[in-house]
Amino acid sequence: MHDDPLDDDEEEEPPRNIGRVVFGPREFDTWYHSSAYYFSQKEELKKLTWKRAMALMEAKALDKDKDNHTCDMSRLFIERYSSPSVGTPAGASSALSSSTISSSGSSASASVAPSEQPPPQIDFQVKQLFVCDSCFKYSKVSKDMAQHRSTCKYVFKHPGETVYKSKDYAIRRVDGAVHKLYCQNLCLFAKLFLDHKSVFFGADAFEFYVVLGKDTASSRHFKPMGFFSKEKLSWDENNLACILVFPPYQRRGLGKLLIEFSYLLSKYEGRKGSPERPLSKFGTLSYMSYWCATIARYILVECTEDIISVEKISEHTYIQPEDVMRALKEMHAVVLYSDAKAKKEKIGGRVLKKSVRRWVNSGNVKLSPVIDESMVFLEELQ
Repeated sequence: MHDDPLDDDEEEEPPRNIGRVVFGPREFDTWYHSSAYYFSQKEELKKLTWKRAMALMEAKALDKDKDNHTCDMSRLFIERYSSPSVGTPAGASSALSSSTISSSGSSASASVAPSEQPPPQIDFQVKQLFVCDSCFKYSKVSKDMAQHRSTCKYVFKHPGETVYKSKDYAIRRVDGAVHKLYCQNLCLFAKLFLDHKSVFFGADAFEFYVVLGKDTASSRHFKPMGFFSKEKLSWDENNLACILVFPPYQRRGLGKLLIEFSYLLSKYEGRKGSPERPLSKFGTLSYMSYWCATIARYILVECTEDIISVEKISEHTYIQPEDVMRALKEMHAVVLYSDAKAKKEKIGGRVLKKSVRRWVNSGNVKLSPVIDESMVFLEELQ
């Protein structure tokens, strides 16, 4: 987080400000607070004294309307709370406005008129947020969303290119610099279910891999069900920045599908990968499950050598050596080298095949991969 001279103490996670999401035919609770949709003056300014609030507004509200001298509070929020590493690109405020669906066509962002009096205490708490399940545009009005759905261009053709296609699911790669509004809206939606996500308008540096499937067996079209993002250029060799399966579509194995695909990208790029840290508790469990099953498959099915090194496992699975060690320890399947040998090798130990087999049998773990590589279309896109 960037330094803010007005921030004395670390702020606690505020309560949810949007109650439920209507996502196509599905309706479900949000998980976390997000002021990026409809900014509430009361919500943020009540945390500050009036003097500090005015100082913040005067410091940030440089872009004033010449006619009514109002400052865009949505821009104020974005500048203060968006990711410092990516920053807020020019036009972020206008992008927020164009994401909002309204019958009048006006922006949904709030504005205040500077004066000597405290700003009006307007509460924009939203009980229901209607989000298009094709393009992620949003509205507080059901009628406006229904009207948008009748003309949404992404209902029949989703953005990006297909990089994976099976009978049940597809994954499309969407460039954040090409489909800016779509990716910004996707990030806004994800923030309702991720407590750590802070990049709303800096999507240009990322690729988004969106998994699509049928909502029900009788559904006619595929729709977005989750995604992961990946930096186009990662100095840390991260193959995944953020991952989310939308709440209605969890427990379908889509998280494992997306994680496995991220490592297929590493394989295609010819370099070992790892997710961006820190991982959430659920993310740690998901990755540990993938690492253990993938490593067990290599050791028990694919490898024909008697002596297996951590580096050899890493080379074949494209999992970073440190993550290989974490998985082997989880399976109680490694004996660490002595201190003398450990000095010669940065990381490693003797892998216990019997322990790996015991771990697989005790958990009835399926070793077959989720993805059939014949259904991956990465070569064709080069």
